Formats: sequence, C-alpha cells, structure tokens
Amino acid sequence: KGIAPKIFEGSDGVGGRIKTDKEDGFLFDQGFQVLLTAYPEAQKYLDFDALDLHFFEPGAIIYGPNGMYKVEDPLRKPTRAINALLSPVGTLADKWKMWRLTNLVKSKSIDEIFKSPSISTAEYLNRWGFSEKMITNFLQPFFSGIFLENKLSTSSRIFEFVFKMFTHGNAAIPAKGMQAIPEQLRGKLKKTTIEFGKKVSSISKKKLLFADGSSSNFDTLIIATHPSQITPDYKSVNEFQKTVNLYFDIPVAKGEAFIGLFPASGNLINNCCIVSNVASGYAPDGHSLISASLVGIPEMEEKDMIQQAKEELSVTFSLPADDIKLLRSYVIPHALPLVVEPSIELDAQQIQLSDGVFLAGDYLMNGSLNAAMASGRICANTVLKYLENH
Repeated sequence: KGIAPKIFEGSDGVGGRIKTDKEDGFLFDQGFQVLLTAYPEAQKYLDFDALDLHFFEPGAIIYGPNGMYKVEDPLRKPTRAINALLSPVGTLADKWKMWRLTNLVKSKSIDEIFKSPSISTAEYLNRWGFSEKMITNFLQPFFSGIFLENKLSTSSRIFEFVFKMFTHGNAAIPAKGMQAIPEQLRGKLKKTTIEFGKKVSSISKKKLLFADGSSSNFDTLIIATHPSQITPDYKSVNEFQKTVNLYFDIPVAKGEAFIGLFPASGNLINNCCIVSNVASGYAPDGHSLISASLVGIPEMEEKDMIQQAKEELSVTFSLPADDIKLLRSYVIPHALPLVVEPSIELDAQQIQLSDGVFLAGDYLMNGSLNAAMASGRICANTVLKYLENH
C-alpha cells in the first residue's frame, strides 16, 4: 500500500507476551504457550514448515491421587480407541457425550460459536451432564490450564472455540521456541522500521513521549499494547488472568509428548509438560526440560512455592526432590486478558480511540494468539480506510 510504518517497542524484541529466553542450550518460553494449528489467522499468515513445528500428542496424562493414566482421543488416534474406552477418566456415558460434543463443535462455524449465548464453561459442562468425575479429573484441570482460572467462569464461546481448534488441528511448538512466531512475522515486514527499548510513557496530542525523555510526532498511531498503560483516560474493562511458570532440569528418560494434568485440589501445579519430549531442541543433549504451570499467583514466598512444586514433581516422577533443578521462574501477572463478551469481530468504534489513534490487541476480542493477529489485521485495514479519507 506504499506505507512505511515505524514501530516503537518498549522491550528488546518483538512478540509482546510471546517471548523465549535462551541459556545454556535450554529454551524457556515465558509462560507455557502452544500454537493451535487450526487457528484461521495462523493458517493465513504463518509458514508452519519454516517454523519446524513439533506436535503434542492429542490427549493428556492424568497424575491423580490414585495413580497415573492417559486420556486419549480415539477420533484422532483410532488405534487407541480401546484404551480410550477403558480409561478411568470418566464413565462410558461421559465418553459418549464427549463424542457428541466433538461432533457438535466440528459442525459449528466459528461465526456461529461467537454468536451463540454466552454462559460460563462450568454451567455449559453441567448442562451437558458430564459427571463430576469427568470434570474433576480432566475437563477442569485441562481447561483451567488454558483459561488460567479454576472456576471455569470463562465464556462457553471460548470453550467451544478452543475445543474446535483442538479437533481440527494440533497443539504445537516451534523448534526454536514460541518467539519464532513473531520473529517470522517480523521477517515479512519489508517497509517497516523498529526501534527497540523505546517505552512510551504518554501521548500528547500528535506526539509520543518516551520514558527516556525523547519524543516523536505522528500522523496516525496504532497502540498495540493495552492502552491503559499510556492513556490514563482509557476506560479499561479488562482484568488479567495470572500464572506462574517454572522450568526444571529433570533426570527422566525421553518419553511421549503429552501434557500432564494434576487434578488433586491440594496441588500447586495445574499442569506440566516435558517440553524437550515435544521438541528436543528445548534442552541440550542429556537433559530433560519440564515446564510446570500454576493457575494464578499463590500467596506464598517464592522459595516455598518452588519447593512445593519440586516436591509434587518428585512424587509424580518418583525422583528425589534434590534431583529436580530449578532453571527459571516466571511470575506473570498479565498473562491473559479476561474478556467478558468474547467476539471475533471489531467495529470502527472499538478500534478508534481518538482522531488518528487506533487500538489493536487480543483484549478487544478474546485472549488468544488468533485474536491478537485478527485484531491487528482488522485495525490495519481500518487505518488504511482512515488514511484514504484524510
């Protein structure tokens, strides 16, 4: 379109909440994140082959108080249908309902999902009649790990959307970490310049004021972070879900690429994953990297939190706690925006903050990588129309 944008980025790299740190041959995503390959925006803009995606096994391993067992998807892995039927995760009636639910979300378009009535996921599951056993053992810990809240108060629209994405695609991570995704998008920007370490402190008319005391004039501005950080007058309705992500070097043999769930109510850890089982490049040879995620930020000293997490992993993997070495700890207070009425559409009124100032971000639609990309696309098209008329 002949436009050469300039990006001012407050941090030292692209990606926003998608960041990957590297140290001593390990890769640490800041917060346990995955790419759902069925995301429409991801399919539109990302080169999956170039990302060298590595896939999780469909299903999960349940680390319950009565032992460990797998939950497998017979629709994705037909050879494991018998195992799925015999799994103690729920009743046979539960498994029949899961089959019906899977077919329902497969048949509904994304537009239909987001136009359907919004109730809490907890109420949605109750209306389907799932047993307490099925909800407690699998559905609650699995989706709590995605929604980052334990009550399943998240809208049923998001539940159906995420469920649909899992049925139509895979959960994956790039070989070089999740930050490879925004880095790939950056590589497609041929006319865009980026200045890193330029944290915006405020906006004054048509001027950006930076934390280092410098400034820059603009004609048109897109705020691609939450605007409450730089425009105090913005009436924010967003709260954020919180999480803690712990990484450990753990001496276990290479195994299957499953997500592990901890359904017991007394556990600190909600889910874990030996990410080096999914993508071997996440750990150097001879090491296994495990990511353990907590829902929310517990009110306890960090050292006590880490020790309890180590003890839970010690019991789970039958290892001495001293053999589990902490590598990284990420406390993330703004992990996922809470959107009360999630949508997949935006109108100009939602996007335009003031004359020449526009908004982009998943907080406007629903908390997901897909929504972040969609809001950017919609905002860019809105700005192009604005420029045509000014």
